[in-house]
Amino acid sequence: MTNRSYNHKAGFFVRIAALKNRFEIQNQLEKSFSGNLCRAFLPLALILIPLLAVAGCGSNSAASSSSVTPIISVAISQAPPVSMTVGASAPVSASVSNDTAMAGVDWIATCGSAPICGSFAPAHTASGGTTMFTAPSGVPLKSTVAVTALSSTDRSKASAASVTIISTVTGITITEPPPASVPALTAVTLAAVVTGDPANLGVDWTASCGGVNCTPPGFHSPAGGTVTFVVPGPAQFPNLVGSTVTITAYPTADHTFSATASFVVTAPISISVTQAPPSTLFTNASAMVTAVVTNDSSNAGVTWSVSCANSPCGSVSPVHTASGQAASFTAPPTVPAPNPAPNPVVTITATSTAAGSVTASANVTIVAPISIAITQGVPGNSLVESASAPLVATVTNDSANAGVDWTVTCGSPGNCGSFAPAHTASGSATNFTAPVAVPTGNTVTIVATSTTDPSQTAMVTVTITAGLPPNELLLGQFVILVSARNSVNGPYTFGGVITGDGNGSITSGNLDLVDATGNASPAQQVAVISPSTYSIGANGTGQIHLTINTAGLNGGFGVNGTGAITLSVAFATPQHALLSETDSFGSGTGTLDQQNSADLAAFLSGTGLNGTYSLKLSGVEASNPYPGFFVAGAVTMQSSSTSFGETAYIADQSDNGAITSVPAASLSYFSQATAYPTGELALSSVNFGLPIRLNLDLWLIDANHFVVTDWRDEFVASPQLLVGGYLTFQPSSATISGAYAFTAVGATTDGQPQAAGGILMCGSAGILDVASLGGVGVSKGTISATCAAPANGRGLITVSGGSTAGISQFAAYPTQDQGLYLIELDGGPSGTSGPSGAGVALQQTLTTPISASSFRGSYAANFAASTALGTENFSAQIVSDGVSAISGTADVNSFDTTAAPPSAAPSTGATLPGSSFTAGSSGRFPVTLIFMPAAGQPAPQITTIPAACYVVDANSCLFLGLDATAPGAGVLLLQHTGL
Repeated sequence: MTNRSYNHKAGFFVRIAALKNRFEIQNQLEKSFSGNLCRAFLPLALILIPLLAVAGCGSNSAASSSSVTPIISVAISQAPPVSMTVGASAPVSASVSNDTAMAGVDWIATCGSAPICGSFAPAHTASGGTTMFTAPSGVPLKSTVAVTALSSTDRSKASAASVTIISTVTGITITEPPPASVPALTAVTLAAVVTGDPANLGVDWTASCGGVNCTPPGFHSPAGGTVTFVVPGPAQFPNLVGSTVTITAYPTADHTFSATASFVVTAPISISVTQAPPSTLFTNASAMVTAVVTNDSSNAGVTWSVSCANSPCGSVSPVHTASGQAASFTAPPTVPAPNPAPNPVVTITATSTAAGSVTASANVTIVAPISIAITQGVPGNSLVESASAPLVATVTNDSANAGVDWTVTCGSPGNCGSFAPAHTASGSATNFTAPVAVPTGNTVTIVATSTTDPSQTAMVTVTITAGLPPNELLLGQFVILVSARNSVNGPYTFGGVITGDGNGSITSGNLDLVDATGNASPAQQVAVISPSTYSIGANGTGQIHLTINTAGLNGGFGVNGTGAITLSVAFATPQHALLSETDSFGSGTGTLDQQNSADLAAFLSGTGLNGTYSLKLSGVEASNPYPGFFVAGAVTMQSSSTSFGETAYIADQSDNGAITSVPAASLSYFSQATAYPTGELALSSVNFGLPIRLNLDLWLIDANHFVVTDWRDEFVASPQLLVGGYLTFQPSSATISGAYAFTAVGATTDGQPQAAGGILMCGSAGILDVASLGGVGVSKGTISATCAAPANGRGLITVSGGSTAGISQFAAYPTQDQGLYLIELDGGPSGTSGPSGAGVALQQTLTTPISASSFRGSYAANFAASTALGTENFSAQIVSDGVSAISGTADVNSFDTTAAPPSAAPSTGATLPGSSFTAGSSGRFPVTLIFMPAAGQPAPQITTIPAACYVVDANSCLFLGLDATAPGAGVLLLQHTGL
């Protein structure tokens, strides 16, 4: 009997039993038996007399038939095949009868292994409509699926067909079985491969421990993957040791296939520390530790770790040993916090590698020994005969506070120098005076000894030189420019000239100075006064201590308002040095250039400043939050006696990311200006066609290079400005082609500091790096650059690529130094903020691939970065071995604008342990600088700076900080100081 005929006959009696009123019964009976119901079923009629008496059995059936309610029924008109392969599809359809709503059919698939027994597309059809049934991807429980059609109007009306699901699986093999025996509580890795499963459903696993089900939840491995089984312990299964664990693998797609493996459970792994460290250790001290693992048939050994209340906690080396093999524990360099006992405890933990939950530990208390460090040494570790320098040593952990004893030795006893005094309190200064003549070996060894514990000493070796070198590097008149983005007074800049005597003294100087508090004065009135000194070491680095006369200023300036500024200097050549500020007042960078005396004489006679020059100005608006202000342009000048004329210009300006670009224009503008003996020339109201007429002072380095300052526009410009920069002669037939290394510093659209750099390859693929403070940048992005030839002294570089962080276009102004002054043009129109930036590009003259050996030697360096607190800058001698290692020393200064009041924390004489680089064929060399502060010096805000060094030639590379905590830029110049 079919489902349909069965439902029809049985349905009659069901409907009779379900009728609730006489009219429905009467209509149904009359319709079914054409008025003969009373005669044909008299016994039934007798039963229904109460109802039939009312309804009657007469000839009214025709009139009553209109109120009959049809009975909905569902029939599958196109059934699926009796069997289907997993994942296969087949059409099915069903019809619904007597559905006045014509709502159609809902399709479902059910089986013994929910949740997925197959699917329909669509899951709802009209009556008679076709849907595609897709079998499940695996064989369900009992291998069958019921394909069911439901009336959408009455879902109790249904019709179903049964489908047997057949898989394509042909077998399963355990490819990573367990070993023959495994200790309790040990993890075992398992893997199996299923053949014939196109859906790659993986493997279901079961485990039986001595005949008892011990399958862990979720015991499944993906196709091609592994699963870990942790053998239970005796606490869960008391009789487990010595019994057999059977592992069974089933294809998830078809559990009719299986593979098994088994192993015998042995005693649990245990571990014990057989050689513990002593109960106490000094910081940085070492002790041997040993642990033995038992019942580990795999001989996986021991994994070591350390913990304490407050890191660092020390280390164990190696971190993995064989059972019974010793390892070395090194105590942390500082005493950790109590944990929680009154003593600072480090816990050394030995863990069974085979059973990660099995551990043993030992505790050691860390104590700090008396130590001593020279916290202020001789700058550059070099002194001229009979010269003096203050020295400071600090003793720590000396409860007696007995202080320091000073001694000196050398190869010429009796001629090694002297101290005044020879004993100091910890942290107090003594004055060391070098010997009157260079001793044998050219060095002296200065030793600071703890008075309480004479075994604790610190020493430094100082080179004693005859005559003037290396202080002779600063002999004559030098042009200086320093810009600081943060100081106690807010941003500031100064530039001008200083004169060194070659023997440690700055004898004179005149500066333009302007800062955010409004300090400014003409150059003749801001003088460098005594005491102003310097000291240069044998490596060409040192410090310049300037004292600026603040009498003409309208506010305090310098450390504690005294006018004192300390600049760390790194000479690249006797004519050029890099600067960074290293005092508590501010944090800035700059340059120092020896003034060419012959060009100065010509300039004073009125024969200089002729031709077209490229200009680069960088700075900020003078009011908080000090948005960036950049100008780049080309200006043509003409001189005659003491008259200097501007005859043409073209320029671009970025003010808080609002871009103003003006086309080339000719002028007939002459200005009477005095050329001062310092090499200064004041230019009033320079016309670049920009909204601001700039009032610039030029300071001659040589006939082709000028430092540019601007003290007036702090007051007269709108907006008020703090800017400084350079003016460099532009070649008459400049081109922009080939490869350039570049860096640029500015801000994102939302004003966050940003630095960018890379290799621009005109007409081909190059490299771009972008780092923004606290943001997501671009690392080694692939870009292309289109370089437009300069017109009227201005070129254009367009950058494109998959990810450029919004950097797309620079105006480029060529210089005679094979370089370009860059200004970013990606900001908005006038009055609209946008991204900003300015920088330099230098022609890459090395042929690719560029090898590591092209970056070899000692380099003068400086770097300026933005941090979350303010800034971090340094000047340094960076030494590369031409392979991968970097060493050297650096003076680092971190400025905290969030402190009250804002302050800097100079860290002089920091070393670079562990610093390194990796060569790149394009000239992009990833660099990691790691700063280790000298004893007693504060740690910089950022002690590790990941960076890129874009190699320009054998003498220089541009330096870009890549970390979002310290984006910034700088330069490395190979030293040719002659020292």
